Amino acid sequence: MKKKINLSRRSLGAIFMIFALVLTLAVPAFSVEPVQAASKKTQALKAYSKFLSKSTLDWNGARVKVSKCKFALVYVDRDSVPELLVDALSAGSYYAAGYFKLYGYKNGKVVDIATARDDFTYYKKSGVFATRSFLRGEIWGYNKLSGTKSTYFLGKFTNLRTQYNNAKFQNISKSTFNRTLKKYTKGKKAVKHIKTYANTKANRKKYLK
Repeated sequence: MKKKINLSRRSLGAIFMIFALVLTLAVPAFSVEPVQAASKKTQALKAYSKFLSKSTLDWNGARVKVSKCKFALVYVDRDSVPELLVDALSAGSYYAAGYFKLYGYKNGKVVDIATARDDFTYYKKSGVFATRSFLRGEIWGYNKLSGTKSTYFLGKFTNLRTQYNNAKFQNISKSTFNRTLKKYTKGKKAVKHIKTYANTKANRKKYLK
């Protein structure tokens, strides 16, 4: 025989008060993360601005004049903190040292992530970027980005014909290459035309805020 449970209005009121209190205490858990993310983004942009205010920069053995560089913010990984792309083509770099660099922000510092010799592209907020170079043909290297650490996972080399390779530089088919790339980019298209800005004080103030 089932027992009938009777709840007085006072009992129900107490239950709802407890429920409301639990919800109230839970609110900060949902609101803290966006605030922290916004704060980290602000810190990163300030660090990038300070970094681009230097007079010269060590660039894989070259010494580039930072004021002659161009820059852009790119969102490679999935968080709200952008990476910094720097173009040193007209700033004193040379072919062997590469013309593009991708930087990130970690523990209050600007971190060198990767160098692109001739070209750079990325798949927005997918965690994937690619670099291009020309050496006896056209070479594309595809990398996964996690935080400020990049890991090579695919390659494509074209000289008369195109060859594809995996992370271990083993030959793979075109279909395997395309399937793997689609898996990691979630089917997103590459951002091929990245707008860069002259590294002036006015542009840093305008775009790094």
